[in-house]
Amino acid sequence: MVELDGETIKVFIWDTAGTERFSTVSRNYYRHVDGAMIVYDASRPGTLGSVQRWYDNLESNSSPQASMCVAVIGNKSDSVPENTSERVLYDEGHQCAQGLTGGPYLFFETSAKTGERVGDDFTALVKKIRTAQKSSPAQEDRTDGTRSRNDTIHLEAAAPPPRERRGCC
Repeated sequence: MVELDGETIKVFIWDTAGTERFSTVSRNYYRHVDGAMIVYDASRPGTLGSVQRWYDNLESNSSPQASMCVAVIGNKSDSVPENTSERVLYDEGHQCAQGLTGGPYLFFETSAKTGERVGDDFTALVKKIRTAQKSSPAQEDRTDGTRSRNDTIHLEAAAPPPRERRGCC
């Protein structure tokens, strides 16, 4: 649950990293997502190249009419000093996030170990999703037969038919 401008928003999070052997199942999680965080290890420069692969996987498996909000996160920003070759520089990560198709996207460096900026990235992504939902028209006709989450459906239970009495009593 995320509190945003006095509104409580329920957020579902799926960690699909490292599930390559379950890729056929994990692709199902991408349908109808409103947002995604693509996380790389800032202390291992080789992981920055995986951001594009994860983004392509996300884009190819999400609903075509979805306008998705994306945040690219460089985790472990505290592990290695900023100006070393053993670390992805802030500008490199930011440039990667801005270079993805459909961008610019949010970019953060965080430390899960210390908690630095971890809440900031979630809050910013949820805020961007909420803004996009409020500004976009309702998606009445989706190709997969589902309805937009912004639609309200009112259901009323029909009264059961009166029981027919049989017998002498």
